[in-house]
Amino acid sequence: MGSIDLPVPGRITKASAANPYLAISIALSRDALADLLAEAPQVGPERGKCYAFGPVPEAVPEACARLLALQDAPDDAAVLGPMIRREILYRLLRGPQAVALHRIVASDQRLSQVRRALTWIREHLDQSVPIADMATCAGMSEASFRRHFRAATGMSPLQYQKTLRLQSARRAILAGSEVARAAFAVGYESPTQFSREYAPLFGLAPMLDVKRVMRTEGA
Repeated sequence: MGSIDLPVPGRITKASAANPYLAISIALSRDALADLLAEAPQVGPERGKCYAFGPVPEAVPEACARLLALQDAPDDAAVLGPMIRREILYRLLRGPQAVALHRIVASDQRLSQVRRALTWIREHLDQSVPIADMATCAGMSEASFRRHFRAATGMSPLQYQKTLRLQSARRAILAGSEVARAAFAVGYESPTQFSREYAPLFGLAPMLDVKRVMRTEGA
């Protein structure tokens, strides 16, 4: 979860028609979080990044299952749904996700400035932008921008931009685009450089990655 968009890669390693991969996404309400924090002062604020990964508390999956079950009971959902969502937020505030949740509520000015730069980067993936220009977009000095960007995303601005480019190109390749065309579309000048940077992120060179995905989907 996060209060900003992060280029986090994921991979489903085990799934089948008989045992499909299931996921649930719950939108986090800043107001609901603020109210809960006000009523649960023992959940103290911490300093940290704006994202969190890791196992959730054991009670959260059970609460999520109860929330999903309400699909078949619309009358109950109107009353119990908000209560269960509140319970889930509370459970998350008791776990390693608390730092990210506190940052969502805080939403300080620096985070808003970094978010502005992130939006600009996503909208101009095909352009090589100097760090100084990114900092100007965010309204910060270059040194301050680098520091706050890494605190928010866990990576440098150039790493963030590169990861977004590679992910965007991968989606295009898996949809049938030629490797060179996909590379040029996100700003790479050399397909060789693209392939060299692609493999460390996705584990294989572009065409080998495509074959792996096709084998997985055909299994």
